Amino acid sequence: MLGTVPVPGRSGGDPDLWAAATTHLPVTEAARADGPPRWFICAGAGSRITRAPRTLDVRVVAWSLTNGRGFTLNGTYFGHDNGHIGRLCFGEPTLTARAHAVLT
Repeated sequence: MLGTVPVPGRSGGDPDLWAAATTHLPVTEAARADGPPRWFICAGAGSRITRAPRTLDVRVVAWSLTNGRGFTLNGTYFGHDNGHIGRLCFGEPTLTARAHAVLT
């Protein structure tokens, strides 16, 4: 699962994760049906392995994914066969504020 966190005051709505994946892929990968989903899996795995200095790491928390889109890969990739992208909403408002603090 890869999600965006809504940012107050940001105009234009949520970023389009599918378009971002397509933009970051080589043309040959972007043309594959599972090219963007493979990018999501790789980005998610990479963020867990190589952490940014100010990463928000929350181990157990209530959350939901809205405006989501599911995908199925053509084969197993980084141990995954499918996944979801969308807007991540935390069950605890203080976590949303902490997520915004990572960006500022």
